[in-house]
Amino acid sequence: MDGEFSMEAKKQKVKKKVAGVGINDADYAISDGTRITCPFYKAWHNMINRCYNEKAYPSYRGCIVYQEWHFFMAFRAWMKKQDWKGKELDKDLLGRQKKLYSPETCYFIPSSVNSLISGVLHTRFFKGSPVKYLLGVAPVSDGWSYRLNKTIYVKGLSSEIEAHKAYCIRKSDLILESINLYKYDQTLCKHLEDFAKDLRTFMFTSQDEFDAAKERHVKWEKEQLDLKNKNDIKKEEKEQELLIKKRKQLNRYSFEVEFNGVMYWFPSKKDHHQATKKVYKKYTVMGITDTFPGLCRHFEMDTGTVDKRIKKQKMSLEDALTKPLHHIGSNNNPPKYWTKDLCQEQALKYVRKGDWREGHRSSYEASKYHGWFEECSSHMLPH
Repeated sequence: MDGEFSMEAKKQKVKKKVAGVGINDADYAISDGTRITCPFYKAWHNMINRCYNEKAYPSYRGCIVYQEWHFFMAFRAWMKKQDWKGKELDKDLLGRQKKLYSPETCYFIPSSVNSLISGVLHTRFFKGSPVKYLLGVAPVSDGWSYRLNKTIYVKGLSSEIEAHKAYCIRKSDLILESINLYKYDQTLCKHLEDFAKDLRTFMFTSQDEFDAAKERHVKWEKEQLDLKNKNDIKKEEKEQELLIKKRKQLNRYSFEVEFNGVMYWFPSKKDHHQATKKVYKKYTVMGITDTFPGLCRHFEMDTGTVDKRIKKQKMSLEDALTKPLHHIGSNNNPPKYWTKDLCQEQALKYVRKGDWREGHRSSYEASKYHGWFEECSSHMLPH
């Protein structure tokens, strides 16, 4: 492939993504097993990491990489055509205020130039942007100070405006002086001149401009706080919705019983069973006094069925417990309902014992319960 980017490289089986985004589709070894030896991969890896690893590079938050460059071999093909040896990849020289790494905004520049222009495009540089302290300055014990590099540090200035103006003028002069060193690179020289010019054009020159910038900063901070509060409220509302949804899901497994106009609710049938004796009083039906579940057991009726008859059929407790279930369209009558004649009447409808069991389970089980099964099924074939 000789390093040129192609769609075939994308289709190859790729390794683990860099910062969850970058895809190493190299068709050659980029390391010797202990360290990375490929300069193209180093530049690409650092670029991807700066943009998409916010924990390690918080100052690069919001920066993105050109979609095609998410693939290493595409970036390598572009880098091979650039003058990159001994230089650093930069996105600010060509793309002012654009947080984008792309072929149109990236350029390789010497590390000394990169250090010189770093911070010049900080948001505090522009008069219309929010500010806390003006570009290049910081408060110290004896006034204000500014720092240009490791060797140039000035302090003891009387005001923030004075320190800011001194910083911008001195920085502009340093940038213009550095142009003499890079006359061989016309693109670099042109953009350095623009940097120096902008420093003098956009610097704050009066207290009124500074005060206006401070007001914008206070307004901006308030907007950020309001936005945070709105997000917190939305988050709280979303949590509340999830809680209600969860409760509704739990209610699907609840157990409800209505008796004598009162609805009893339990989270589960197990809790209902444990609380039954505390909730239900004792009732007397046909001379038998017991709790509601106790009466259901005595009359061989299911508690849910009895509750449904009381609720839907508007039956009394006695009728719900004693009336045969065929009155509400069911053949699942309790064994005590069936007589020998009724069981024989149902048995004569079937030829095989298995058919009887499947066709009319209630009479089949009642005949076994009362001991009439052999007599009732004497005419039938075996199962």
